[in-house]
Amino acid sequence: MRKFILLAMCVLVSGLALGQIAHFEYSSNNVDFISSTVITNGNTYQQYLIATTRTNELVVSELDPNNFYAPISTNSKYFYIGNTICINGGFMDEDENIVVYGFVYPNKNGFIIKVEMNNGGVSSIKYINNSNFYTSVVDGCCSKRYLGTVATNTYDFIFSGNLMRIDYDFSNNNYKVTKKPRYGEYLSVCWDDINERHVVCGKRNGEFIVTHFGKIAGMTPVVTRELSLPAGYTFSEGTNRIILSDIDSTVFLCHDLRYLNNTGDGLWISKYNYLSGQLYSSDIYKFGDGKLWILDAEKNSDFLYVLGFDSDNSPVPFSRKYIAQINMYDNTDYAVRLMSDYNLYPMSNPNTPFLYFDTVSLLYLNNLNFNPISSSVIASGAISDKSYAVEVYNLNYDYDCDIDRSLSLYSVSPNIQSLTIPYNGDLWNVNVVELYNNDVISYANDVLCPNYDELRNIQENLIWKNNFVNKEKSLKQNFGFDQKLGEGNMPEISVLEDGQFVCHNFDGNCDFQIIDLSGHIMSEGSTSNEKYNIVSVKANGLYIVRVVDTNGNIVTSKIAVMNK
Repeated sequence: MRKFILLAMCVLVSGLALGQIAHFEYSSNNVDFISSTVITNGNTYQQYLIATTRTNELVVSELDPNNFYAPISTNSKYFYIGNTICINGGFMDEDENIVVYGFVYPNKNGFIIKVEMNNGGVSSIKYINNSNFYTSVVDGCCSKRYLGTVATNTYDFIFSGNLMRIDYDFSNNNYKVTKKPRYGEYLSVCWDDINERHVVCGKRNGEFIVTHFGKIAGMTPVVTRELSLPAGYTFSEGTNRIILSDIDSTVFLCHDLRYLNNTGDGLWISKYNYLSGQLYSSDIYKFGDGKLWILDAEKNSDFLYVLGFDSDNSPVPFSRKYIAQINMYDNTDYAVRLMSDYNLYPMSNPNTPFLYFDTVSLLYLNNLNFNPISSSVIASGAISDKSYAVEVYNLNYDYDCDIDRSLSLYSVSPNIQSLTIPYNGDLWNVNVVELYNNDVISYANDVLCPNYDELRNIQENLIWKNNFVNKEKSLKQNFGFDQKLGEGNMPEISVLEDGQFVCHNFDGNCDFQIIDLSGHIMSEGSTSNEKYNIVSVKANGLYIVRVVDTNGNIVTSKIAVMNK
């Protein structure tokens, strides 16, 4: 394999057409990266790398998706923070600002940083540093707060087992509402915008708990349920994640577990309706004999992805990051790849203390984010002064770059019961520092895997999609539609070649769904009249486009996807 070694950072991309995985490396002669994440703007499809350095800077760089995700030097800036900070993850809020969170090294105080954007460029950052030891912020999302019928934007974060809600403006004077289960802790959060609920999961008294909180100012808990581990199992490390599905009030619960007879660890994946308490599926994907952690989880229209850390002694000792891919509609369709780039052994072992896990978890890859450009997910992180990200489309076609992890699948039936448990609530004051001074940083990227010809094929697919999606080209000029289409009074859908469609004569904005022939919703989104849309699905075939406008008009049409 052709491989170039530079100095600082790396991204992996599995191909649209080939299903391969490639590694990009960003590097600079004077910057040593220690953590990173890649965030995509869902409106403009612009991508950003947010990274931290050993010399206490936060780097924010615009990436060029049409040039192997090369950093754009004119919009690559860094801010001096004054602390060595390690990013656990991040997201983009509804105003297109970037939010990242994590911990300060070495005392592990939690931090939150809001990168305020202006026309796609960085204008300033707001920095919150929690002065309490061992309060790493491990998860976060956008949310809302209601005062009567008036809604304001907020953020949710998980730190030190607490759910914490913070106002958008990061004001020093605004109190931060926190909730924590007594004798337990929360570990992951998501915001259900349809039902307007803060949904959290965690652990309590050796069992898994799921809670949802209302939208009102005080965040009153609505209901808490406990999922008891099946007989013969216990937690491996107690790590877990919660991810909203595409089905109303349904979530995926991801937990690690340990077989009590010491025959190995596994991923416990449950599909669960948090409002009704109904459990749709509950499956264990058994790994090997060593220890297993969950670092993050994400999904696209087809698969649930879990990023974690796998340490085992068979067939030879290893400690590697893994990515698990599970079909959300067919639990027997799964794949797990151990990342081949770094074997962290002997940095950990099956008896690693939990505190040490927090150090190991940061190395190489530690967070996942959805990439709407191609409906993929990107895993990011850093090690040895380089920062990496792995972009995954379909692990079933990852033959060249990583190591297959064979699994065994078992179905289990946990006991579910409702609980009434006390909560420790608090109003938390924070100190906010705002920074405007920044400087430009210059660095380059490199391709590590696969070979150049394969990656060029992948890149041409990305460029082709971006040219149409981002530039909003004229339908008449570029695609030569039949000019009679859309000139009547009835709502209709123009179906074009290569999985493209356009809406005509609908009332207001439209919501659409792409449905396969078995009835599964493969993707969905919003559109409007005369807007060009590309169907985002993983496989060629025949699908149904279903469009609903603001007045309830519904139109469906068959569409063929033949461009993969």
